[in-house]
Amino acid sequence: MASQGRVGVWLMPDAATDSAITDLLPSLQDIALLAIQFPTLADGRGYSLARQLRTHHGYQGELRAVGDITRDQLLFLVRCGFDSICLRAGADPVAACAALTELPSRYQDE
Repeated sequence: MASQGRVGVWLMPDAATDSAITDLLPSLQDIALLAIQFPTLADGRGYSLARQLRTHHGYQGELRAVGDITRDQLLFLVRCGFDSICLRAGADPVAACAALTELPSRYQDE
């Protein structure tokens, strides 16, 4: 809420390839929420953008994944640094959360 000094920004997945991130860098740590759009299930650019924001730019605020997101993506979204996820319409949130514990071990390094 901007009136309370909290600002949120909605990013499209191509933000890493245009000047959007560069423009945000001076005030990045003042942004409470960055929502990253996943326009289609096959578009994985949001994962890279989240990892870039967390690892390279040290973003500590909330990262939220929004858009065409299914339960099968949840574990990987969390591993890339997302704090919250808005599932596609009609998805069962209880069943989706089960996906976070279905794999007993990681088959992939960080």
